[in-house]
Amino acid sequence: MLRKICFAGVAAVTLLTVCQSSQAQMFFEADWLYYGRDNDSGKNIVTGAESIGLSDGDFDMTSGYRLILGGSIGEFDVDASFFQLDSWNSGSSGTFTNLIILDDTAGNAMVDPGGMANSLAPFTALSEAARFLPLMMGMDDETTESERLRAYTDPHTAAMIPLTYETFNDSNFREFEINLGTQRNTNWWRFSAGYRHIKLDERSGLTVAGAFDALDIDDGNPFDGTVNDDPNNILSDAALTSTGLMNIGGAGDGFDAIFVTADPMMAIPADYVAYQILGRSNNELNGAQVTTAIRIFDGEWITVEGIGKAGIYRNQLSGSVQETVVGSGNDDSVYRRTFTDTDTSAAFAGNLGVRGTVSLTDYINIIVGYDVLFLSGVAIGAEQADGLSTDIFGATRYQVQSDGTLIAYGSNLGFEVLW
Repeated sequence: MLRKICFAGVAAVTLLTVCQSSQAQMFFEADWLYYGRDNDSGKNIVTGAESIGLSDGDFDMTSGYRLILGGSIGEFDVDASFFQLDSWNSGSSGTFTNLIILDDTAGNAMVDPGGMANSLAPFTALSEAARFLPLMMGMDDETTESERLRAYTDPHTAAMIPLTYETFNDSNFREFEINLGTQRNTNWWRFSAGYRHIKLDERSGLTVAGAFDALDIDDGNPFDGTVNDDPNNILSDAALTSTGLMNIGGAGDGFDAIFVTADPMMAIPADYVAYQILGRSNNELNGAQVTTAIRIFDGEWITVEGIGKAGIYRNQLSGSVQETVVGSGNDDSVYRRTFTDTDTSAAFAGNLGVRGTVSLTDYINIIVGYDVLFLSGVAIGAEQADGLSTDIFGATRYQVQSDGTLIAYGSNLGFEVLW
């Protein structure tokens, strides 16, 4: 793609050279940008009264720059521009008041009195593992217990370990365009057509962390070694790897429930589990656009015009979902699974804005403006977890989600030099 951009830039410079050789007017503009954007939402990863997903948290405003080089000859203009923003970022963190049940036992009065527990979404690896039912039943049967993450007080130190969450979103945007159209100072309107390249890359994540525990679903009995204690008191390695998770570090022996004993000093240290899910997306849009501008006010020193752009693009996109389960405390097992997919789809991009020009001299202008950008048919990082599903054989699969939308809005301040 860099080669395409360089070629377009060379073509623009060549055209401008032709313009200059015919006594054409040249112009160069440099703008400082300050933009915000909406936060597109996907499915919740944690459901319940304290539901949360990858898109939690509002994006910060970010700055950037735009460079425009152009020239005119007769009634025609040619211009090329490059637009880039610093990363948009968002995130949040906090603690859960209620525990998170990993399997499908939320609402079961024996293990969820009052129905107050949150649940982990069933398409996640940790939830799939917690519902594992082997063909031969046996010790790896996870359906006899309610697996959960919860806050925990260490009986040895009395330290409170909370059940926490943290989210983040990073989004990077840049574009290049080259246009040919009517000369901008000839009429109260102007029109142009051209090529536009847009690059949008996103990364979103959610991490939840707490102590792993399991209760018998028939009577709510914890792991205490009594005759009423049903097996298996763990989230087994077999259950975890059945989902496609691979052991990439540590013991690789699953996670043990909290052992309850009458003597707190005989307690076994708890297994702490952090679960992270990441969604990534990359979009590369290439296509044709048209631009129209109408002069709203034409004063001696000040000019105001409204500008609109619209185009249809071919979007070459890719996406991925990665899940990681990390043990600490009394277990150091680390598991991970990753899904990737690519696709090509149609996308739309449009802009509406207003632009004011203040003439300081015949050759120097101050530019102020406001613009709204609308993108549809793009892959959004926070929506990629929506692409996880289960086929008729029970295997998890992933399809990149390319039906997202982005609305960005912001102002610009810059200067223009003419010669």
